[in-house]
Amino acid sequence: MRDLRHSNIVRIIGVSGVDESERAEICILMEFLPEGDLCHYLRKNTQISEAERLSFCYQIADACAYIANHGLVHRDLAARNCLLGSTGPHGYPVCKVRSLHMVEDV
Repeated sequence: MRDLRHSNIVRIIGVSGVDESERAEICILMEFLPEGDLCHYLRKNTQISEAERLSFCYQIADACAYIANHGLVHRDLAARNCLLGSTGPHGYPVCKVRSLHMVEDV
């Protein structure tokens, strides 16, 4: 996996592999985003403004453009794979794309 660094991509802090008999397990340590995933946020907050929705769309699109500029594509982009952090500069939560193990070369 390439080292992608962008303000709207969840940062991977470390990866650890454990080989137990016939199967290998991998543990991925990612940055913590306190608001959880976008799917649960949207279910919990049914009356979000258009400006907040557009903020999420812009942040996700910005992350996807960055990934695409590196010749990659995210194969499972969904609300469950977008995590929300603390309030950003525009008053809405920062939105970051995760599950970069689902990224592949195009």
